[in-house]
Amino acid sequence: MRNIFQIAPEALNLYSFRDVTDLYNSPELKAHYTKLLKAIDSVVISIKIPYDDVIETLRKLGRRHKDYGVIKDHYNVMGRALIASLDESLADEFTLEVK
Repeated sequence: MRNIFQIAPEALNLYSFRDVTDLYNSPELKAHYTKLLKAIDSVVISIKIPYDDVIETLRKLGRRHKDYGVIKDHYNVMGRALIASLDESLADEFTLEVK
């Protein structure tokens, strides 16, 4: 999540925990991060089963996030932040082929 706020600090305004003290150690951010990882996991699992399941999973996520005020440009920020996080975590194992 840190990468999202570094790329687009204004994105923090979309979150209910925007005013939490010590954000990066807060239970609110950790809970949201856990939900994010579960959503990513759900999409990855959906890829392994019929194509329609992936589309439906992503549509549900999109509908839910539209209600939160997320716009198309925010998905680019999320993608960049995810790539940056994977790059940091996987280091040398995050090869061009993996990207």
